[in-house]
Amino acid sequence: MGDALWLPQEVADYFRIKQVKTVYGWIANGEFPNVRVVNRQYRIPESDVRAYDERCKQKETILAPVSAKRRVLSRGVQ
Repeated sequence: MGDALWLPQEVADYFRIKQVKTVYGWIANGEFPNVRVVNRQYRIPESDVRAYDERCKQKETILAPVSAKRRVLSRGVQ
């Protein structure tokens, strides 16, 4: 049988972060390459979650939350 598929909330719980937005940001940044969409919901394979955890431990990086405001301002062409 294949990998267990985790919901974004389960990934947030695994990393002990409060905001699921952070997980959505990681998905948008391509941190989980094998994400699936099932019934319009993201499913992240457990192997991707554990691989990301190992990459973070190797780099000794702190998991940065994604900014709540992501807007591109356009002033038009002058």
